[in-house]
Amino acid sequence: MDEQNTVQVLNPEADNTQPQSCRLDEQSVCFSFRYLTQNRKHNFEFLGSGDGARLARRLLTSLAEISRFTWSELERKGKMHGGYEEIPASKLRAEITDQIDLDLPEDLQLLVFRFGNGRMLGIKDPSCTSVFFVLGFDWDYSLYNHGS
Repeated sequence: MDEQNTVQVLNPEADNTQPQSCRLDEQSVCFSFRYLTQNRKHNFEFLGSGDGARLARRLLTSLAEISRFTWSELERKGKMHGGYEEIPASKLRAEITDQIDLDLPEDLQLLVFRFGNGRMLGIKDPSCTSVFFVLGFDWDYSLYNHGS
């Protein structure tokens, strides 16, 4: 990959002052579970109960599908057709934000992808926009206020 496709990110293992290269195409979609909530109701542990196998298949199919597109294509697709919607972090329920190892300003826009009846919620890394940090899953409409 050439230098013009290299983006700078902070090294989480270091003192966060020395940038390191992000060697991903800026339009690629890559998933990271680094900041996934510890709340069992909104992480992978939920899949061990009830309809877990069906939800897991839908999730994995959706992850593969999303990865085939660029961020620009996903934005154009819209939330009902394989793209995403944005919601403010202030919509997250307190029990979830308390268990995410990341400060989320209330005005931060989170991205939500749908898969069947489930939702995957997260943020793009501001330093390496290819990376999507998955913060949690909404398996049963309890992660955030969905409105009426």
